[in-house]
Amino acid sequence: MVQECVGEPSPQRQPGGRQILELSPFCRGPETDAALRSSSRNPLGAPDDHSSTSTMVTRLALMLALIVGLAPVLSYLTYSHTRIASQLESSLKIQALALGDFITAQPGTWDVAPDRLLGSMDRYLPRGDGFTVLDGQGRSVLRIDSTLRGPFIARSRTIYALGQARGSIEGRVSVFNELLLGLVVFGTSLVCVWLLWGPIRGLPLAALAVADRNLKARDRYQRALLNNFPFLVWLKDVDSRYLAVNTKFLEVIGHPSEDTLIGKADADIAHPKWASILRNEGQDGALDSQPRRMEEWTEVNGQRRCFEIYKSLVSLDDHVVGTVGYAQDITPRKQDEEELVFRALHDPLTGLANRSLCMDRITQANERALHRNGPGFAVIFMDLDRFKAVNDSLGHEAGDELLREVGTRLAACARRMDTVCRYGGDEFTLVLEGMSPRQTMRTIKRIRESLNEPVLIGAHEMRLKASYGVIYAPVEGSSPEDLLRNANIALHQAKHRGRNRVVVFKASMHETAIQMMSLQGEMRQGLAAGEFFMVYQTVFSLEDNSITGFEALMRWRHPQRGLVPPSEFIALAEESGFIFELGHFALAHACKDMAALLRTMPEAKNLSMSVNLSPRQFSRQGLTDQIRHALEDNCLQPSALMLEITESSMMRYPTASAHILARLKAKGVGIAIDDFGTGYSSMSALQRLPLDRLKIDMSFVEGMTESIGGREIVRAIITLAHSLHLQTVAEGIETEAQQLLLRELGCDLGQGYLCSQPMEMADLPAAIRKGTRAKVA
Repeated sequence: MVQECVGEPSPQRQPGGRQILELSPFCRGPETDAALRSSSRNPLGAPDDHSSTSTMVTRLALMLALIVGLAPVLSYLTYSHTRIASQLESSLKIQALALGDFITAQPGTWDVAPDRLLGSMDRYLPRGDGFTVLDGQGRSVLRIDSTLRGPFIARSRTIYALGQARGSIEGRVSVFNELLLGLVVFGTSLVCVWLLWGPIRGLPLAALAVADRNLKARDRYQRALLNNFPFLVWLKDVDSRYLAVNTKFLEVIGHPSEDTLIGKADADIAHPKWASILRNEGQDGALDSQPRRMEEWTEVNGQRRCFEIYKSLVSLDDHVVGTVGYAQDITPRKQDEEELVFRALHDPLTGLANRSLCMDRITQANERALHRNGPGFAVIFMDLDRFKAVNDSLGHEAGDELLREVGTRLAACARRMDTVCRYGGDEFTLVLEGMSPRQTMRTIKRIRESLNEPVLIGAHEMRLKASYGVIYAPVEGSSPEDLLRNANIALHQAKHRGRNRVVVFKASMHETAIQMMSLQGEMRQGLAAGEFFMVYQTVFSLEDNSITGFEALMRWRHPQRGLVPPSEFIALAEESGFIFELGHFALAHACKDMAALLRTMPEAKNLSMSVNLSPRQFSRQGLTDQIRHALEDNCLQPSALMLEITESSMMRYPTASAHILARLKAKGVGIAIDDFGTGYSSMSALQRLPLDRLKIDMSFVEGMTESIGGREIVRAIITLAHSLHLQTVAEGIETEAQQLLLRELGCDLGQGYLCSQPMEMADLPAAIRKGTRAKVA
């Protein structure tokens, strides 16, 4: 290669005394650049490998020369020694056989003269050598020594006569001439080595040494890299024998070292479970070049662990030469996945199955029941009665503790094959497989008895009651969602019938539920369309039959159903929460109509308007503000408004009720306790309530004329009210006898169909002017 040079080389001296030649940048070829790149790897001026490589090459060449020179000499001498020793052995053997014929039967004696023996020896032994003949006592019989120069080879042979050892013969052969010839061969070899010295030094020994060093370094690097992998790695040949593994593999398998493992099969080094995991196959059979993934559980150091395993074939020149695999311990990840699955399918508070798992279990139970004969299964929907009182009085932590205790008791009453689910809030669901209706009722009986056992929450001991809705399955054409829905419908029926009951679902219940749901939607539409309106029933004095006020009652004029009575929609509105809209409507319209009467009729100035508050309205925040706005919007004096609240609503939380009523009373409105006698009022609680009126429930008015006991109950209620300075109002007066008896007992006011039926607003002025009165005999 021709290089064009511009400029002259400039010698410089490096630190340390070494002189280097700096080339002009315009006088460089590929070889020069390669050399410069090589030298640039050592920028600190440290000694490079060139001098050490040259010394190593010289030593290797010298060793090769010695080997080439000495190998022929040693080979020749070895061959000569073997050849001479073999010839001597053969000669002595023949001579020993020949001498045996000359020996007499007498030990230690010979029957031939030495000269005759000597002639016999000369025929079999070459000249220049020597021999000695010994008798049986080791005495020399004949000895001939030729001129032996230098080293010699000696051999001996036993002489036998008539089957017995009679003596021995020893032979000696000189190897002096062989040594001389070996030196000649050695000299010739040195001359050849000298002539070949140049070619030997030209061999790529340095490159081979560097390559060997690089191979060893790369092997150490690969080994370190392999051992630093955080997972198991192995390489096997086509016969499933190990070629290489890393330290993590040895640690997990429990094998002492790689050296004792290489070349062995799976069955020789591992537990049978590990052997099946490490075999040269995937879970679905033969492997291919694409990694096959699998997951296996096994034991490691007494602990159950899960491994994610990948295996694939290793090919070289289109030929499969083995398999490679690696495995990673994914136990923490699997445990996290299992925890997530558990949380997704179980209630975090009680640990019971949640709604999703419940639906899945119902689906499975339904499929099994449809494909087998015998008992089906039952779905029980359970709801704790009056659980809200626990949360409101003791706090939500106490409520959570109570729910956990209920979950524990339900699980104890069920079998292992059954499913106990917390559906939400204080609702629980049970799926009982393979049970007849009678067995289902026995299970419910055990649950009720278990819940009736005292539960200690903090310092409070309580006994629980619940309502139950039951449906027996499978039902043709019903999906799992249908089954659960129907059980819930039966549960609501149990609550409507008085709680703490068990109701089994019937098809008619579903139809009723659909009608109620339809009615709920129609109520909202009806309120927006103006289908609801108010009617008013007079409240009159039993003493002179004069009108003292009105009670506002709501009615619904449905476009298809006609006039819908309150008994059909009030309870539904209370349950659905629509009662707040209806209650606001009733309060606003009653105040508006009363204000209109007072503006247009001076005769109505002493009258009052009574408006009913539902239990949910009474317990809702903002009631006081709602009443204040209704009065202010219509410029109505608070004294003209009387609020009627049922006894059960007040007595559920008497202390809280007293505070609410006190705020209402402070606004100036009147307070009446409605349906008195149907609840469980305590005298002390009743005394603390800021009441104005006490309304006697119509059930007592009806029974008053039928028995003396009924009359005495009414007398006691009137006496109690007067002792608390409360007016009494008797509801549902329909006969003159009832009116007369109430007057005799001292009742103050009354209302009922005897006086008048409910009237619309347009009819009130006429009724006030006429002074509508009940007819008295």
